[in-house]
Amino acid sequence: MSGFEESVKRHVYANSMDVSLCPIISLALYLLVFPANANEKLFPGASQYDRFRKRLAFILEAHGEEVRLMGIDPGSIGVHSIRKGGATFACSGSTAAPPLASLCNRAGWTMGKAKDVYIRYEAAADRYVGRVVAGLDVLCAEFAGSPPYIAEHSSIDLSSMIANVFAAEIPLAWMGMARFALASVVYYRKELAGCFGQGSAVATWGWFVRGVAELVAPCVKRSFAWDSDNEIEPTGIPPHVIAFADQRKILAELRATAAEHLEEMRRLEHAVVAGIVAELDSRHVGGGELTLARIQTLLEPIQKKIQLLHSELQTQNTSDPRTRHGVELGGTHTSRTDGATTGTWTLLFWGHKH
Repeated sequence: MSGFEESVKRHVYANSMDVSLCPIISLALYLLVFPANANEKLFPGASQYDRFRKRLAFILEAHGEEVRLMGIDPGSIGVHSIRKGGATFACSGSTAAPPLASLCNRAGWTMGKAKDVYIRYEAAADRYVGRVVAGLDVLCAEFAGSPPYIAEHSSIDLSSMIANVFAAEIPLAWMGMARFALASVVYYRKELAGCFGQGSAVATWGWFVRGVAELVAPCVKRSFAWDSDNEIEPTGIPPHVIAFADQRKILAELRATAAEHLEEMRRLEHAVVAGIVAELDSRHVGGGELTLARIQTLLEPIQKKIQLLHSELQTQNTSDPRTRHGVELGGTHTSRTDGATTGTWTLLFWGHKH
């Protein structure tokens, strides 16, 4: 497959795990600094390759010391280093590399006459390559994550918001790309604001000041393959990452179920405790607490004794003349061996007031 076949799509994916590597963020920043012109191409001019080469050389020279500290000779880095690095990372960066044929098809490299004829381009493998070369971790479940996107049925006027942010009339053919670019810069606005100096073009965006980001932010979301409310179907996902996603989905369901069971256990606990307390209280078992029922139970024998004594006293007051005035004088004489007599007198008061 030739690299100049425009009918063949090269799928580009966001890297929401590392904003500095995200091509969608890079594109959004480019449009913010260089507003689009409906009459021009996305990258205007006739010598994009030469302009990029010169700019890359300028950056390497300006930061040559930092590059050398990484053990790399700045002179060994060129335009083709990006293709070499991307292809090497995709092929050998992990033990779960995309098919080599899909890499050759994406890069426009020949595989030999027979292979070029019989191994054709297919979107599924190219999507996998697109996620890998975006820098996503192929051994992580988040590999199946979506880019930031604007949720369906949003109440905002999306066209006017895009025009307001990018200060340009975005061509209709770019509108899908612009939606993701807007969602990305809004979603990562805090990270982006901290990456640039106070006087940079990015740091002085008017749309931050005008509050556009705060209006769009509630409509921006991200989702993963295991989410139940995923509005974007994930593509380019290899089988092992699908297994990772299924595990995450099962784990999320288990956590939700565990939370429901825990709440139900708490409700049952309160119901059981309340039932036990009610049953004990009905049986006048206080468990060491002075409940009204327990106090009544403790006082009941005393009340019966008081009533009995009162009844006996009433009987004595009416039958014994010695107690008509409420005083009973009683005397006893005890003889001792020495002939002396001891008198013991008992004064009994039976409750009458005098």
